[in-house]
Amino acid sequence: MKPKTRKNNIVTQETSEGELLIYDLTTNKAFLLNQISSSVWNLCDGRRDLLSISQTLSNSLNKKINEEFVFLAVIQLEKFDLLLPVETDKRFKDFNRRQVIQKAGLGAAMILPMVSLIVAPTSVYAFSCINPGGNAPG
Repeated sequence: MKPKTRKNNIVTQETSEGELLIYDLTTNKAFLLNQISSSVWNLCDGRRDLLSISQTLSNSLNKKINEEFVFLAVIQLEKFDLLLPVETDKRFKDFNRRQVIQKAGLGAAMILPMVSLIVAPTSVYAFSCINPGGNAPG
């Protein structure tokens, strides 16, 4: 399994906390990736497998990041169509978030990968004619 990020019709913005905001122009949906998911997304180049991504993350974050953590990020990214389709690794066929927490210990829950869908207004609703004082123009 060598996941690859989808780059077409995607706009990204990194936050100061190491998170990544992704806006999908085809679906008009925004996503916020925590530091782990952001790092995984950036490493999904179609050449690295899960083991290679986990080793790279472990080295850059000075924390042990195992393949299961990377797999959790990958399945979340796939769920929101942020990766190109790829065949799932059979080793992780029935793996879930709870099993990763149990295997890694409760403290690891703080660094689990997280991809959050953000409700973004359409351009019609994003434009407002209310002035800063809160009164509609007269």
